[in-house]
Amino acid sequence: MIVISRNEALAQGLKRYFTGVACKNNHIAERTVSNFTCIECQKEKAKKDYEENPDKWINRRMDYYKNNKESERSKMKAYYLDNLEKQTAARKKRYYEKAEENRAYSREWSKKNKLRRKVSHANRKKKIIQATPSWFGELDQFVLSESYALAELRQQITSIEWQIDHMIPVQAKNVCGLHVWNNFQVIPAYLNNSKKNKLKFIHPFEWIYAA
Repeated sequence: MIVISRNEALAQGLKRYFTGVACKNNHIAERTVSNFTCIECQKEKAKKDYEENPDKWINRRMDYYKNNKESERSKMKAYYLDNLEKQTAARKKRYYEKAEENRAYSREWSKKNKLRRKVSHANRKKKIIQATPSWFGELDQFVLSESYALAELRQQITSIEWQIDHMIPVQAKNVCGLHVWNNFQVIPAYLNNSKKNKLKFIHPFEWIYAA
């Protein structure tokens, strides 16, 4: 870290400066131009305050988000795009590490929420029926059956769950895909779950670059 005095930081319009000298709590860190406070001291104070009164901080964060929705969403989107590869790797790592735990949780949740599960399945089935054209035929059924077989085979080989995905979701925000042979693909469950109804992995084999 480059040493820069407070006066130099002020002249350059910076919010922080760095002396290289330890603060009263022995932190060698940047300090704020506005009040000379050590950044590490600020972090420790904030952490202590949060532990003592987490609700205050959560409510403050929620209020700030409500009042700054557009800018916050822009920041989150920019961060996501700038760290896409890193986040994909982290999500994949978490899935592999907790695959069995997640499956157990899903089974337990299904047992405790049978009615909600039935409603969810019914809604999903209804969406698929609505997305199935009148000309759905032998080829579509053949590819669908082969996709189920492929998902099961890949699961046996890789020990992770695979699912059949509609490349163009059957109920996306601005467009709806069809339940037909050339809209099916078999992808890892963690990618399918992260995709939801977003227009992601909409081209054949596009998902491989995120796997």
